[in-house]
Amino acid sequence: MRAELARIAAVLLGVLSVLGVGSLALAIAMRREPPAEVVTLPSVMVSSVDAAVIASSDAGTDGAIDAHVVYALDDVPRRPEIVSEGCPDVPLVDHEGMWRPALRVHPSFVPAVGALENAIRETAREVYDRDVAVMLSASSYRCTTVRRRPERISEHALGNAIDLRGIQLDDGTETSVGAHWHALGQPEEIHARFWRALVERIRDRGIFRGVLGPPAQDHTDHLHFDRGPSTFFQLVLDPTAR
Repeated sequence: MRAELARIAAVLLGVLSVLGVGSLALAIAMRREPPAEVVTLPSVMVSSVDAAVIASSDAGTDGAIDAHVVYALDDVPRRPEIVSEGCPDVPLVDHEGMWRPALRVHPSFVPAVGALENAIRETAREVYDRDVAVMLSASSYRCTTVRRRPERISEHALGNAIDLRGIQLDDGTETSVGAHWHALGQPEEIHARFWRALVERIRDRGIFRGVLGPPAQDHTDHLHFDRGPSTFFQLVLDPTAR
């Protein structure tokens, strides 16, 4: 009798065990997971085509840089090993306008060029009371390294820099950095005043991140402008400082 009761108890325990596991499996199957939270992150990478649009739309009327906006060329590597591989493959456009010779630059750099042109024209009207006929470029795109720093690719090699050597007014008057940066006395002093007023306007508007000019080494006859990742303004405005 006791053996029979023990057998019945064992059977009942087995049935309950099976039912328990099934109920647990059913509960798991019917459980609904809460919806996953969707997080939208700001974009930090743009294509070369989109970059041109972004640069155009985010540059103000005076060309000032919005520090919160991603610039197309900021993420392009400038590591030393790239130099041996040649210049990066970047899109380039020809920009002529009043430039002689015409410029060749990255599409995203064009708004900065336009802002520079505005600054040049405004300064010429202010100082000479005349319009600009020609803007004289010394360099734009060049597959090269930084002067005296061969381990670093130049911003020129990305189409992200231009060099300005001078301008010609609508009456034929020509002024250049090399000839007039330090000009003193009449009638040449007006040209030095033009160059000082121009770089001050460019600096105040924040058109470029990098500016080089006299007396910086290798930059005594032109002004270098770029939008590279480094910020610097290296030139001397005092006409008595040679």
